[in-house]
Amino acid sequence: MFYKSRWFAWTLSIILVIIIALLYLKIPLSISKLLFIVSLFLLITLSIISPDKAFTIFFLYFIFERRIDLLSSLTISTTEIGLLSIIVGAIVKEKWRIIYRYRLFIPIFLLIIWFIVISITSFDRIATLKQGIRYIEGFLAFFALYFLIDKIDIKWIFRIFLPVACITCIVGILQVFLPILREVFPPPAYNQPAVLLHNLVRAYSTFDHPNYLGVFLIPPFLISLGIYLSTKDRRFIMLSEIIIIAIAVILSLSRGSWIIMAIFTIVILCIIIKKHKLIISNLLILLTIVFITLTSLVSIPVIRSNIKGRISEIKSSSQYYMDLQRLYNFKVAFKMISEKPISGWGSFSDKESNIEYIRDKFYIVDFAKNRWGWTHNLYLQVAVDFGLVGFILFMVVLIQIIIISRKGMSKKGLLALLILSSFIALLLRATMETVIGRSLFIYTNIILVISNKIERNDRG
Repeated sequence: MFYKSRWFAWTLSIILVIIIALLYLKIPLSISKLLFIVSLFLLITLSIISPDKAFTIFFLYFIFERRIDLLSSLTISTTEIGLLSIIVGAIVKEKWRIIYRYRLFIPIFLLIIWFIVISITSFDRIATLKQGIRYIEGFLAFFALYFLIDKIDIKWIFRIFLPVACITCIVGILQVFLPILREVFPPPAYNQPAVLLHNLVRAYSTFDHPNYLGVFLIPPFLISLGIYLSTKDRRFIMLSEIIIIAIAVILSLSRGSWIIMAIFTIVILCIIIKKHKLIISNLLILLTIVFITLTSLVSIPVIRSNIKGRISEIKSSSQYYMDLQRLYNFKVAFKMISEKPISGWGSFSDKESNIEYIRDKFYIVDFAKNRWGWTHNLYLQVAVDFGLVGFILFMVVLIQIIIISRKGMSKKGLLALLILSSFIALLLRATMETVIGRSLFIYTNIILVISNKIERNDRG
């Protein structure tokens, strides 16, 4: 039938790409709402007839996320449209396989039930429920994609994933020099101080925050690095991608991402030396190019002042005070957990009276600006919001999906190991702040799905 033909799937894909492009234009809100509704139905259809293309569109809708106001207190994003679409598609297409393997969903069902119970009994029911949704949407993305997609062609990594990463890098790099690009991709008003931190212009690309860009670029950097150092194929392309990504991460001024990428660069080198052959000539070329690139960057006044200013903050009294604030908030988090170890405190994002109560009781630093992620640690935040029971269920689901993914992987597959290392890197990044607890936690689980599915098509 016509709706099962390749041209129909391609037509839907092109229309959905056009829709995301239109959403970046200054169009009336009514038209934006209509485009969101149309994209929902089209992407559900695409998920059923062509899961691989739906996966690509979902990835693009996440990377180039747009958000609109549905009601006064309710917003929706393209990421959520994509997530809902693949969930519905998976249920429709794979309902019998999902029912047959119902035991897989017991931990996440328990987690959802616990979140609902705590939301009902918390200070702020709506805000707490929203918080719970943030924590589970990544898990939902994993299960939906796990059942919906049979395999991911290795070419997808080189034709979609890495090129899209480079495009976001180029946008982010140009933003530092061209203010007009900051108007095309404007960050939310509440994140403007983070983009222009102490007069330092930070690259953030299509994301809401510079740290989001830094987190997103960790996997493509590690994948490009691992492939470049272990094979003679695509050497120029891989080397170019490594340099472009590295420049964007540097200009994001995301110190947490700097640290994680430095640590896992060493990890990737160890993996290649132990399990594969390290091409020394490629390593020497890379070190030479990195030295030349860093020297060139430092010679540019704007970049030199940005990097110097960001590094000098570490030594400054103001940054030292900010770091002490984080340490203080860690202590506050443990104190709150000890007072309500079972149920947690819920969220306090919406009602000012609840915010004042918590702020006065515990004196949480910077609570007014960062109400839902003030602990700067995803795992601590889960325990504070939903208690140790919620934290344990959260970790059980996380460990469960790692085990599920590992069962489908070949121990010899370098690409799968690189992607799995990227997943672990993202989890460690979550110990430094809570940004992954939002839509980027979806990305963390997408990376895990890819590490599982790519290996069915690539055993080398």
